[in-house]
This record gives sequence, structure tokens and C-alpha cells, in this order.
Amino acid sequence: MSKKVRNFLFSTTLVFTIIFGSIYVYACKPVFFDLTHNGLEQLDEYKEYRKCKGFLQAYIYGLPVVSKGVIVDDYLKESDVIRIKDELGNLFMCRPDAPSRNWHQLPRGRDLDVDHINEFLSECRKVNPDVVLLCFYHPSLYFTGHVVRRYQISGAVNVVIDWNKSINIEYVGPGFDCGALNRGKNNSHTSVCIPWCVVQWPSVFIWYDVAINNMEQKSYDFSRNIRISELSRLGYSIDEVSTYVPSSPKLMNLQMFCKIYENCIRKIIKFPQNFDYKTPVMIMMNLYEDKQHVFEIWASDQ
Repeated sequence: MSKKVRNFLFSTTLVFTIIFGSIYVYACKPVFFDLTHNGLEQLDEYKEYRKCKGFLQAYIYGLPVVSKGVIVDDYLKESDVIRIKDELGNLFMCRPDAPSRNWHQLPRGRDLDVDHINEFLSECRKVNPDVVLLCFYHPSLYFTGHVVRRYQISGAVNVVIDWNKSINIEYVGPGFDCGALNRGKNNSHTSVCIPWCVVQWPSVFIWYDVAINNMEQKSYDFSRNIRISELSRLGYSIDEVSTYVPSSPKLMNLQMFCKIYENCIRKIIKFPQNFDYKTPVMIMMNLYEDKQHVFEIWASDQ
């Protein structure tokens, strides 16, 4: 759907909403994708959308991704909701997305039941009429076979590959996701700085030869309170969240480091010719038990 048509529909929806309440304009069917069975062409229309592009890059380089889901480009009709539930289930990780360089200020992604997707899309379109929702079959189901709520995840990792200089890894522990790492510096529970001269070593040797910094308890207490407040604003019970977010930081260990390095980082540095050496590359992932879910690779200048 062209930008002009989408903007017209957005303005029409806004007028009807103001006058009559929550009325949605239906114009486009959701785009189902299963990269493992049907290839990348299903997402051609969205390959320049920042998060979709980053997801496709992660898939191409063999990183652990959720390969199936649906892109919601307009409000779901009842028949769409039924089809999504029949083919993919009811729970999704929904990430607002927009064309590259037009994605700023979008709301953060959410775990949503299908019945709440239209409401979230409406909220996002108040910020950006070009937004679509990249809705993954829920990663916890994909990687572990059971539902893991946002406050129950095992942690998150951001990796920055600064070509020919260093690789920096930032980790936050159970109950935290990449949002905690994207707010600025000094939010990681463990940070690892790897000089380029050792990046081809076996990961176990790298661990024992690099600079590792861990967050102190006082700083962790502050970040934990922020995290619990964030999750409560998303509708989760403070008492339940407090149970799952540890009272002291769980730090990265050797086993975790080696899995992240071998399953994710090494697969990227194998193919440096496919990247612009002048631009650092970021890998973003959430952790579900001992599994990594890479949801995006992107150049840090985007």
C-alpha cells in the first residue's frame, strides 16, 4: 500500500475516531511469513523498514531468529484474527516498524494477544501513520515450547562490532530486556570489551583474556526499580514482577558468553566483506533460558 493511500486512510480513521469512537478502516490483509518454508520474497515490500530489514539480515547470516509470524499493515478484521489464531496461535511479540530513517519515536514493542493488536496499531499510528507491526510467533514458544512473559526472560544482550577495532558486549540479567541497554551508557550488568586482535580465538580463551566489568549492587538496585516500574506500566503485577527480577544482579558467565559468541558473533565476523567497515554493526537479542533470540541487526548510523 502506497504512503499516500496509507496517509489518507489514517486521516479518515482519525476523523471517524474523533466523531464516533474506536472505528477502524480495513484496507490491507495481513502478510503471513514463514522464511524456513517460503523464502524471503514474502517480505519484499517491507525490506527497507528498519526492524524488518534487521530481522532479515539476522536470518540470512544464520543467527537464531523466529522465522515465522505476520506483518500487520492495517487493522485486522474478524476473519484475519481467526486466521492468525488458526495458523500461528494467539500470543505474539509485536514490534512497531517504519521505513528506515522514519522509525524514531515509535512505541516500544509489546507481547500481545491477537485481540489487542488493533488497539496497539491505533496507538502507534497516532505517532507515525506509516507504521506497521512486525508480529513474531512468540519467541518463548518458538525456542522453549512454553510461554515466558516479558518479566520472566533470562536477560538480553547488545553486541557492537566496531570493525578492526573491538567487539563490545553488554548484558542485562533476568527480567530485563534490550530496552534497558538502549537508554544510554552504564546500564549493563556485565560489559565485555574484546580487542580485535583476539576475535578469531576460541571463545573460552577470549573470556579469560578480555576486560570484564560488572555492575555494583547500588547501581543495580536503581536499575531494578526502574525496570519494575516499566513493567507495571505495561499491566504486569508489581508483586509478580518483583518475584522474577532478582534482588541482586545475575552476571554473565563463561558458558553464556561462549554460546553468544559462537551462535551469533562469530557468524557475523565470518563475512566482513558484506558490511561497511566504517560503520559499526549492532546485534540485539533476548535470552530465553539457554537460547538466544536475535531480533535485529543494524548499522549504528541508522
